[in-house]
Amino acid sequence: MYQSGLRRALYRVIRSDAPLDEKRTPVKRNAPPRSRRSRVAISALFFLLGTGGGSWAVRIPDIQHHLGLSTGALGVALLAVAVGSLLGMPIAGALGARLDAAGLAAGCAFAFAVVLALPQLAPSYAGLCGVLLLLGAASGGLGVMINAQAVLLERRLSRPMMSSFHGVLSLGALGGALSSIVIAGAGIPPGVHLPALTGASLALAILAAPHLVHAVPVHGTPTLGRPSRHVLALGMLAFAALLCEGAVADWSAVFLREEAGAGPVLSGVGYVAFAGAMAAGRLAGDRLAFALGPRRLVVGAGACATIGAIAVLVPSMPIALGGFALLGTGLSVVFPNALAGAARRSGGQPEAAIAAVSTFGYAGFLLGPPLIGALAEANGLRTSLLILPACATVILLCARRLDRSLLATDATPRPRPRATLAAKRDLTRKSSSSGFSGEPWLPAPQPAV
Repeated sequence: MYQSGLRRALYRVIRSDAPLDEKRTPVKRNAPPRSRRSRVAISALFFLLGTGGGSWAVRIPDIQHHLGLSTGALGVALLAVAVGSLLGMPIAGALGARLDAAGLAAGCAFAFAVVLALPQLAPSYAGLCGVLLLLGAASGGLGVMINAQAVLLERRLSRPMMSSFHGVLSLGALGGALSSIVIAGAGIPPGVHLPALTGASLALAILAAPHLVHAVPVHGTPTLGRPSRHVLALGMLAFAALLCEGAVADWSAVFLREEAGAGPVLSGVGYVAFAGAMAAGRLAGDRLAFALGPRRLVVGAGACATIGAIAVLVPSMPIALGGFALLGTGLSVVFPNALAGAARRSGGQPEAAIAAVSTFGYAGFLLGPPLIGALAEANGLRTSLLILPACATVILLCARRLDRSLLATDATPRPRPRATLAAKRDLTRKSSSSGFSGEPWLPAPQPAV
């Protein structure tokens, strides 16, 4: 009976996503109602950010036509979104160390919702650039704060959630884009569509705000400063992952048309396979992170991405499409786990670490497409896409900086008592006949925030 009880306990540790209490015994899986409402509220803000971004992307040609902009002028205007995001992320991280996390997240959501309606109202090119700078800053700040909310809820429940939240973001972007295509096809102008989207986004933010996770600022916490070596390594992880994502988003259709001979319809299937696999991988990422641990998961994801990136370069349409799907599957869990890994080592205020890693990642997303374009001009597009397996190799190298155990949140590892290690060895030895192979023991969770 004693041996059977040990086997059941080990099974629950390895195969369940139930949190563990201070004595490392299984507890009930059901989260309290307050935490369930917080999870729905945070998911709503992730969906809001994705829907707003997807809807705006579809209406860009209408804004261009409204102001009579050339392609070059539009490119410069869109650069203002990137500059605003790179400014908004560290500012949000600094403010997060001084203000309540829930209030700041709600404020960023309100600002993002309001700014969505302004591009169509811009009276001039200069006004449009100013509005897009604000849009980028609001979206960057909101991205930092909702990721901080996800980390705070993970700490409260001692359960991985970051990947599923990013899955909701992907679904929101897809839904926003598809709905905007339908709305534009119905002849509804941006002057009606975008203000209506603002109203719906404000309503969603108002409903979500009371249920966000509060965090009392810690006085003396550093705001802006040099990132630690751990954060720099995870920033490189995010940089490599989002560089690949930006490259696939901008060059996959061109590559399939020019190098694989795809027609106008099939040329877009590569990105559809990539995005669909990424959304599915993120929705399954939390359970995989609990079962394998962040380090093993991201190492496996990097290997999958490497295989997919190599398959993309094969001069065969079916193999290339499969390569895009494998690449999306591999990259899906990298950025969420990089954010979560940085936040776990940040102490009580995760915003600054999240802002640093997000800034690295977004810089890679912006750098990837023009870098591949410059390389393609000199060496050809297929040769320039060798940067994809190179970035996947960087992911494999930097994944070693992630925690082995999912719930290790302290910056300094805590020594384990000899009794705990002896109990683990004894339990592994006694359960060897049941097929389990000594998975790493999860540490006790931190107190709820």
